[in-house]
Amino acid sequence: MTRMTLGAIAALMSASAAHADVTFTIVESGANVLVTGTGSFDLTGLTRTREAYNTGSIGNYTWPQFGGISVGVQTLVDVYDLVSGGYVPFDQTGAEPYGAGGQQGTSPFGDAVWGGDYFGLFITSSSSGGGPTLYDYGVFVPTGYQSGTVLDGSVEILDESFASLGMDIGTFVSHYDNNTVTIRVVPAPGGAAAFAFGGVLASRRRRR
Repeated sequence: MTRMTLGAIAALMSASAAHADVTFTIVESGANVLVTGTGSFDLTGLTRTREAYNTGSIGNYTWPQFGGISVGVQTLVDVYDLVSGGYVPFDQTGAEPYGAGGQQGTSPFGDAVWGGDYFGLFITSSSSGGGPTLYDYGVFVPTGYQSGTVLDGSVEILDESFASLGMDIGTFVSHYDNNTVTIRVVPAPGGAAAFAFGGVLASRRRRR
């Protein structure tokens, strides 16, 4: 019988449990809101629905009510479908993903300041014949993106706040396939200690 060393077993387990993580952190910075995103996606098993797609006038956006978010300098993107994998954004079964705010795009942000890679959680809505509104969920990444490549982007939204954007303070986590996406809405430094001490910070999880 072939014996495997503990190191070999650990390496095998690590290879079979490959995982990708992306974290978006949102903080109030003076009179502005700063959104940063970093991490990588594993696109294995996801279907690309749009290639070299121009997101148009929307640019960067937040959409707390349905879990949409993006950062970075706008460029052409590839969009990968999440619906076919049974994706539900964050804890939408009982509460909004990270707040009750509606979609806010480039135009309402006025003189927003962007930097780095353009990526995020992509949401489109449609309705027909007075029927219910349907939502499509996906991830978008720079065209030609390869799984595992680290992404790093930001957007500073001027003259906005958590309240005006409809965001809830907390940590919101969603899992799909080999990916975990986390949105952290972080209170101002002065209130962070009291906030954490009070136990209000909740982790909302939704697993497939």
